[in-house]
Order: sequence, then C-alpha cells, then structure tokens
Amino acid sequence: MLGYKIFAAGLAGPLAAAMLQDVVQNATAAGTNQATAYAIVNACVMFTTVASGTGAILPSTAAPSDFVWIYNRGANALLVYPPVGAQILVGGTNIPFSIAAGTPALFMCFSATEWAA
Repeated sequence: MLGYKIFAAGLAGPLAAAMLQDVVQNATAAGTNQATAYAIVNACVMFTTVASGTGAILPSTAAPSDFVWIYNRGANALLVYPPVGAQILVGGTNIPFSIAAGTPALFMCFSATEWAA
C-alpha cells in the first residue's frame, strides 16, 4: 500500500524492499511456552502449521509504533507471547494472546512492556 509512495519519493530500491517485503509465509508455530515459542523477527508472518498449544513470541527489539501482522492459517489457535516482562492488552505480564484458526491479528508495540492487539 505504501510501496508506490516510497518508490515515487526516490528511496533506493533495496532499502524500499527491505522496508516493505518483510514477510514470512508458511511458518510453523513452536514450543509450548514463552521460552520455546517461534521467535518472530518479521513484520508479517503467516502461520500454516499450528499444533495445539504451540505459539510465537513478539520481538523484544521492537520500538514504540512498530507492528507485527500475524495470520493464523493453521488448524488450531495460535498463542502469541509478549516479549519477556511485557504484556499484550491487559492480559498480564508474560501471558499469551490467542489467535483463532483462520484469523489475522495486528500487534502494535507501545513501549518495552506494553503491546496492543
């Protein structure tokens, strides 16, 4: 959506691609807790394999206003953990947010300890 604006403004192609094409497809959820969950490092992640009780963890390197789009195309709910010591909405520190199968969700970082979904 913003790609045409960035290219029209004259931003170098490789830099624009790095900013706009930060997508992972066919990810597999992992682990059963915050320490062993799939570590998200991209802005957009589509999970196609989600075993019961598995999940992903949001990046601890995120800065306020950073966002992560997650699409759960798996067969089970995907547990999305905040970074260690943080919370998503009012769910409590280190408590995962559940994304139903077939559902997308947007997560936004407000601070090192606060995310919204």
